[in-house]
Amino acid sequence: MNILLIEANLKTLEGLRERICALGYDVTACKDAETALEAYQQTFYPLIVLDGTSDGFALCHRIRDLSQGDQSIILLMSDRHQPEDLQAALEAGVDDYLIKPVSPELLTLRLTVSARQFQNLTHRRQTEELLSNALGALQKTEEQLRIHNEELLASNAELRRIQEQLEASRQKYADLYDIAPVGYCTFDEDGIVLEANLTIAKLLGVERGLLISSRFYHFIVEEDRDRFFLYLRTLFAKKAQQTCELRLITRDGSLFFAQFETMVLAESDEQVILYRSAISDITERKRMEEELQGYRHHLEELVEKRTVELSKSEHHLRQEINGRQRADQAVRTSEQQYRLLAENVADGIGIFQKGKLVFVNNALTSILRYRADQLINMDAVELVREKYQEPFRKQFERYEHDVIPQDWQVACLAGDGSEVWVELRHVEIEWEGQPAILATMRDISARKLREIAIEKERAHLRRENLQLRSAIEDRARFGELVGKSPAMQAVYAQIVTAAAVDANVLISGESGTGKELAARTIHQISPRRNQEFVAVNCGAIPENLFEREFFGHRKGAFTGAEKDIPGFFDRAHKGTLFLDEIGELTPNLQVKLLRVLESGEYTPVGDNRSRRVDMRLIAATNKNLETLVTQGIMRDDFFYRIYVLSITMPPLREHPEDIPLLIEDFLQQHYDKKREPRPSIPDYIVAALSQRTWPGNVRELYNALQRYFHDEHRVEFRDTPGPRAVNLGEMGELDLKSLGFREAVETFEKRVIAYALTQQHDNMAKTAANLGIPLRTLYRKIKKYHLQ
Repeated sequence: MNILLIEANLKTLEGLRERICALGYDVTACKDAETALEAYQQTFYPLIVLDGTSDGFALCHRIRDLSQGDQSIILLMSDRHQPEDLQAALEAGVDDYLIKPVSPELLTLRLTVSARQFQNLTHRRQTEELLSNALGALQKTEEQLRIHNEELLASNAELRRIQEQLEASRQKYADLYDIAPVGYCTFDEDGIVLEANLTIAKLLGVERGLLISSRFYHFIVEEDRDRFFLYLRTLFAKKAQQTCELRLITRDGSLFFAQFETMVLAESDEQVILYRSAISDITERKRMEEELQGYRHHLEELVEKRTVELSKSEHHLRQEINGRQRADQAVRTSEQQYRLLAENVADGIGIFQKGKLVFVNNALTSILRYRADQLINMDAVELVREKYQEPFRKQFERYEHDVIPQDWQVACLAGDGSEVWVELRHVEIEWEGQPAILATMRDISARKLREIAIEKERAHLRRENLQLRSAIEDRARFGELVGKSPAMQAVYAQIVTAAAVDANVLISGESGTGKELAARTIHQISPRRNQEFVAVNCGAIPENLFEREFFGHRKGAFTGAEKDIPGFFDRAHKGTLFLDEIGELTPNLQVKLLRVLESGEYTPVGDNRSRRVDMRLIAATNKNLETLVTQGIMRDDFFYRIYVLSITMPPLREHPEDIPLLIEDFLQQHYDKKREPRPSIPDYIVAALSQRTWPGNVRELYNALQRYFHDEHRVEFRDTPGPRAVNLGEMGELDLKSLGFREAVETFEKRVIAYALTQQHDNMAKTAANLGIPLRTLYRKIKKYHLQ
């Protein structure tokens, strides 16, 4: 959209022009009213933005006085905000009013609203023009109907004249009245038939005696009855003969169209109103009118179809003429012009006949680093490096069997001994009356070297991936994650896969399962490990501060912005951006993030230039995002943008065997690293902790341990049962005479564990708690003594 900008202050004018141009508008800037008026008279501007001075008000009046002046939207910017100033602006013809200073967001909003107002105004004018055209067509149709009605009225006048003659001689010509081709009847204001001839009785399919004293509206189709009574009221009001068309229903239920010509008959006292109607069957006329209308519609379609066909034929004829003219021009093009074209194209061109070069252009000699006279009559295979010559020769042999090969890439030996990779495309032609091959060659050496380097890097990453996978197998710790269970080993494998590529990752799981630790581990083993890892809690950022936090802001963007402040995207450039609780983002914020994820570009607050960001996005959530998409809380395009790779963190209740390792990790973090005395925790406490479900997962476990070690009375686990002594007398006597000391101890230990398992019905956790040993120790003893 073109915008005319008028501002006396040149510095302000230039700033406004750049700001509006950044929004995608074409701006014509003028520093005074006379220049702006001259520009507007030469070019129409849908939107005018001007300064709110007295010259600005005068310019508004002068623009509104022009023929096209009322079609533009005028936006006034002024530092005066008194009511009389606003009244003066409205009287001058201003459509919108802004108080200086104007923020970029408000200016953008008002320009968008003004552009939409202009579009609506333009659409309304187009609609009014279409309505005007339709009204003209309707008036023309009404004129035709008026002529038709005049003809019909003329015919009806003749019928009325006959009716009057028949009425005058009704007594004398009663038989003629009864057999008249037009039905006659007289009824009162309640619609009761007082008199009728035989014709109307036959039309209705009833006897005249039954018709007399009946209500006439019973013979009118129900949908037309209201129109019948309105017709009677009109007759009574105008006291003049009126015409009406209604649908009547006969005794056997069939319908027909009837025309009523009714006059009002007043009795001598002028209190009793009677109506006399001449009723004609116009069903056939209606049918003919419908057929005529259908014929007219069909004729219009034929005319339109024929017009389109003629237009197409004319278009094809013009295309054929233009094609012949182009063909004639091509024939007149000389061989010298073709050669000039071949010599100046960027791609190398060579023509082969019987395997030898017969023509080369300058680009080909430059690519192959030969002189043209050296290449002419050279065998094509001689240009190819030795290890590629055999496949190249087979390509040419396939031409002899009329098999067209695909395009291919080949390494050539240049005239200076270097290797040049070319992409070769070819087509069969006729050259000087003999079959030949026209080949175009493009130097792709740089691209080929990049492909080889990329393939080497891919192989290197593949080897690193395999090394990482082998390194994490059966490990109790990976990065900052702790766990040796199969569930955690599966998470480690998924982390290695995610780190090997640069795609977006979605980590899901309950609160406290270590989603951020998994994200940090992916970053630490990825190629971006040397760059910053930026963690953001989406639920903690207010919506009105979202753009400032993510995009940053520039000095002077708003009150208090005294310096440039980088945003999360600035900090995460070349690194990793971790968005925790991604499900807390509103759809409006999702749209803003989606634009950056799709284009890689964002604009800091207060800046008019966009920036590009290169980052890896990792998102985390404890919600079901697919359910949020179904409910409309999350946009589906935003969901599929972040849901490329997926990792699910298992809850602690699904791998309780890792709880001892997690307790050990807690002690290392809080005591070993701080060089403090390390407290002990009884085995039965460890076993009791392994039996809990831990709704808060690892976070809840660590909080419980922290309270435990800092509470003198052990409030957290004071109700946890300690080890319960096993009743050895219930196990029976044990013969130790023939056993050595070690064998006796192992035999006794085996019987104690087996008895405890029997008492606890093979519940491992309860058995370990009963014996006062760690759960992992119980598993090791059971495996050692083959108890299961």
